[in-house]
Amino acid sequence: MRRPAISILRFVLTIALAACFGLPGPTRAYAQSPAVQPLGTPGPGDTVVPPPPPPPADIPPPAPVSDFTLPTRPSGVPQLNIDVPSVLKPTGDAMPTPRSPQPKSSRQYNGLIALLVNPEFGNFPVVGNYELSWRPPAAVSGQPSDLAFVRNAFNVLFPIMEAENDEIAGSIQFRNESFYNTNVLLPDSNRELPHQLWDFRFGLGYRHRFDNGWIAGGNVVTGSVADRPFYSYREWYFAVNGYLAIPRQGTNDAWLFALLYNNLSPVNYPLPSIAYLYRPSENFHASIGLPFTVMWKPEERLTLDFSYVPIRTVRAQVQYMIALPLRAYAAYEWDNESYFLANRASYFDKLQYYEMRLSAGTRLFLSAHFGFDLQAGYAFDRYYFQGRDYSDRRQDRIDVGAGPYLALQALFIW
Repeated sequence: MRRPAISILRFVLTIALAACFGLPGPTRAYAQSPAVQPLGTPGPGDTVVPPPPPPPADIPPPAPVSDFTLPTRPSGVPQLNIDVPSVLKPTGDAMPTPRSPQPKSSRQYNGLIALLVNPEFGNFPVVGNYELSWRPPAAVSGQPSDLAFVRNAFNVLFPIMEAENDEIAGSIQFRNESFYNTNVLLPDSNRELPHQLWDFRFGLGYRHRFDNGWIAGGNVVTGSVADRPFYSYREWYFAVNGYLAIPRQGTNDAWLFALLYNNLSPVNYPLPSIAYLYRPSENFHASIGLPFTVMWKPEERLTLDFSYVPIRTVRAQVQYMIALPLRAYAAYEWDNESYFLANRASYFDKLQYYEMRLSAGTRLFLSAHFGFDLQAGYAFDRYYFQGRDYSDRRQDRIDVGAGPYLALQALFIW
């Protein structure tokens, strides 16, 4: 019994030393019995599928669910910020979304001045209109003829490039006047008044906002305004304009300085312009200087407008809002237009037309982008003449009788 006890003691001591110092333990041959293999362990004859490769070292393992939290607003309500992949973001080639008109609070002034001095960049609207008007036959003084015409006109102003401090815009203007039932003569040159007058103009404008808030810009316009458009270089129209707007700090006011020139102007030299743009509230604003404009809303539904643009363009209007989409107005206007005649004697001569109008009309806006204007009125003090400027208004003069007229306009802004 002593030898088995010594063998057992030696075996136990060897196991203890192996556990403490990593030494190999004793081996003993035992009869191997079939072992029960764990679930999923391949058996004899099974195909061994290698384990998937480990993930690359530069991709961190996913964070535990307990470590992920949504960012929260100060109120504690969770919000989820999603960054759209760059390949899904719209580019310059994508279809733009429809543009809404600028909010009223962002429009510093009415009309063209609003587009020039508006401190907001990147929200330039597409603005346009189409006009169809009719002047019925009216007697011509000193001639056995009547004069009547139909006018078609289309104008559009649209953005080309918009950036944080820069904008480029384009413009297209078309007008045609078709005379009928007439054999009217220009009396001094013994030349028949043309049966068609055309106006094609294309413009490009640019404006920039400086770091101090000043806005400078200008535009060039060219085309042909004549009875025979683009007939020769003598029928070409061109205009060059530049301006500088200096906002007054802490107010909505600004100074506007401009220099304007076109070869169809009633004056034959660049016309300087200076005005103070005064806007104390939404209900009153004015351009004090040249041009001179005033808009006053004594109450919410009533608007009074007056404007004078050098040298002989005047407009006064009273407008009343009957309902939100429908307005009625009455107006007085004095304006003019000029054309080059092909084969005229002097390069500087222009066929000029002056007219005064009293009118009443309604303006209906079908949506924020589209509306109609229907106008009826009485045109008077109408005359044509051919000359270099207004001082030649007795030369080749044609006096046309007063009479009613009709006009329809389609308006859009996008």
